[in-house]
Amino acid sequence: MNNRRKILFIGFNIRYLNPTSSLWVAVMRRVFNLHFFGPGYVDSKILSDGVERYLEIIGDVDFIFTNHYFCFKNKSERLNQFLNNFTATLSENIFVSQRFLDDTKLFLQKNRHRVCCFLTEVDPHVTEQSNLDECLRHAAYFIMWGEGFLNPTADFSAVAEEKYIQKKIKKGYKLGSLDNFASANRSNIINLGHMIADHEFYWGALANRKYDVSVPGSRYYRRKKIIDMIDGSSLKFNMVQPRYSIVYKFVQRLSMKPYSNFYLINLYNLLFQRVLSQSKICITDGGANNYPVRKFFEIPAAGALMLCKPAEGLGLLGFKHRTNCLFIQDIAEVIEIVQEICLNLDRYEHMARACQDLVLQNHSTTARAVQLSEAFERIYAGTFNGSSWQDGSFKCI
Repeated sequence: MNNRRKILFIGFNIRYLNPTSSLWVAVMRRVFNLHFFGPGYVDSKILSDGVERYLEIIGDVDFIFTNHYFCFKNKSERLNQFLNNFTATLSENIFVSQRFLDDTKLFLQKNRHRVCCFLTEVDPHVTEQSNLDECLRHAAYFIMWGEGFLNPTADFSAVAEEKYIQKKIKKGYKLGSLDNFASANRSNIINLGHMIADHEFYWGALANRKYDVSVPGSRYYRRKKIIDMIDGSSLKFNMVQPRYSIVYKFVQRLSMKPYSNFYLINLYNLLFQRVLSQSKICITDGGANNYPVRKFFEIPAAGALMLCKPAEGLGLLGFKHRTNCLFIQDIAEVIEIVQEICLNLDRYEHMARACQDLVLQNHSTTARAVQLSEAFERIYAGTFNGSSWQDGSFKCI
């Protein structure tokens, strides 16, 4: 422990429906001598004394990691509302005072040259430019899917059909801010995103699975269109359409906050993983901007054969058509492709296994620990000039 870099992580001790943020904490703990500061990590007295007083207790640190909650233009009232409705804690309620938020943001500004901010949870479509400008005032380095993985207008028809994007556009949000940010700051971006934990891998053969096909996750425009096509097909596939997400949304409307209950969040993720592990084929996409969402890693980890509209940069991450997955260029072909797979499962088993191995070797928490360590040591040595991916391998420039 003592021969590793001493790092301070400023954040909230929370669990969110998407497990990426929690997994990053575990990855940092593997790599660094990690100290925590923030609500849920330290007691209220230490928290009220501020981060600089905390450093007097533990000694100075080599580097500081934080997330966008502390680098964007957040007000405590709005932040508390989000935390209370959509995150959970195991042991205590989280409350963020405006004083704590302001003091911490000031500390980050003072130490900007040694601050790295996680941007792995921000909206790739419509992140406000003012928030990105604010982020540059608080951090010098950023962890996110960067250049090569962003394209908010990748599919104009899908952008026009995605209701939540159109609502944002009507409110004055502009597409492309995150793309421009990634391009302008490419030399300071650690180009890493979603990963898979060990317990998410499932090794069952395709032939042993209950369902022919599933389309997991939110009903993006293309996903819904594919579901409707399969439902309306004369070929009767055994398709699972999970209802638990509908129940959760209904309960949320009743102000019962299922997404802020520790056990219900974990149950949701278990049910989701169960669907993947019971499906021979899982069909996904990255929404209107073809973003590499976590589904592209969760599906192969569960051992299902992935059929997908390829995300931006998916090939750079090692996903290859007809080698370890199947790319859809025209969703009208889906029925024919699904039928072909179901009739010849033995022929496609090796693809599913190859994609699972890719995720295990290159996109697991173990892999991310190695990749983050390499990037950080380059930063610390002053030789980091950005990072990229090639044929599934992460490379520092």
